Amino acid sequence: MKTEELHCAVSGKTLLPEDAVFLITSPDGTLMVDLNRELPGKHVCLECKRKVILQAIEEANVLGNVFGDSLRIPDDFIDKTLLLLRKKAHNMLCVARKA
Repeated sequence: MKTEELHCAVSGKTLLPEDAVFLITSPDGTLMVDLNRELPGKHVCLECKRKVILQAIEEANVLGNVFGDSLRIPDDFIDKTLLLLRKKAHNMLCVARKA
């Protein structure tokens, strides 16, 4: 079974799905993270590293090329994203312990 080839929008590295974080915009143009890549719309794939996510936010052309000029990035976006990633990792560890 062939898996989709993912590329980080910042580094250009080829990524496995478990090494990637996907960004998307809400209907009002607010940047969001889509941890399970289930939300509809255009996604930006990034390497799941704080410095890469920060670089994507700081370099307007990385996200602006995909989402347009009306993109709104919440001030606490990085902190909320990292919190969601930690919670997902914790939940996965809990499931693994029960198995």
